[in-house]
Amino acid sequence: MNKENYKNYHDEINEKRIHSSYPIRAYAHLRQYDCFIDNIPSDVKTVLEAWCWEWTLTIRIAKKYPNLNIKAFDIWEENIKSAKLLAKKEWIKNIEFFNWDAENIDFPDNSFDLVVSSHVLEHLPSFDKWLSELKRVSKKHVFFAVPTCLNLSCFSLLWYDNYWKFSTRSIFSLGVGFCRVLFSFITFSEWPDEWYWPNKDIHIWRFPWIVRKKIKKSWLKLISYKASSLLFPYFLLWLSKKIDESFSAKSYFREFWFWTTFYCRKQ
Repeated sequence: MNKENYKNYHDEINEKRIHSSYPIRAYAHLRQYDCFIDNIPSDVKTVLEAWCWEWTLTIRIAKKYPNLNIKAFDIWEENIKSAKLLAKKEWIKNIEFFNWDAENIDFPDNSFDLVVSSHVLEHLPSFDKWLSELKRVSKKHVFFAVPTCLNLSCFSLLWYDNYWKFSTRSIFSLGVGFCRVLFSFITFSEWPDEWYWPNKDIHIWRFPWIVRKKIKKSWLKLISYKASSLLFPYFLLWLSKKIDESFSAKSYFREFWFWTTFYCRKQ
């Protein structure tokens, strides 16, 4: 993994994901953002989003909670330009944007009631260092989301397929992806990985229990964790929605869902 790859990478999250022409892709990302937005504690007044990509989550938090004081940063200036344009379009004024390095947050200790980070730790050289930095600048709460690997849509991505559209590769991808996860499990690896284009970077899909161990090691207290969606790949969005509505609160399903958000408190 190399964070330097992202200094010149504009991911266009809004266009490619939130407004995707594939409904299942848009649904997956919106469900993930809701895992943050719907769980912000009532005692929070200041928020930092650490490494924000195109700031989609930041903007959504600011719209729902206009009284929050929000700061956010990203490693690439182009993403910041997109964020400022979007904030201006949405008449949002309670966000301040910064262009900073991902692993060296330029705020003092205990600066924010809540620090959020969505799908960043899988791209960085040191998961532990990043988690320590999130903890350092937080007063109370740290929420972060990472890809977790016990899900059919994950299996699809692990064989370089796309869960949101069916192709000839899809015929084999679920089986091969499952075998890659199984091999990682029986060899005691912390993860299977996916080549993440266009950067040719490694995108890590961790086992949920590995993330919990890392949280414990960081001396954060894990309050709860929640997966965004069961997310059946390709054609089964209606089934994913129905199961998500019925079982999203059931703790015994969360190990097998697509992406996981961890809710932690600073001890």
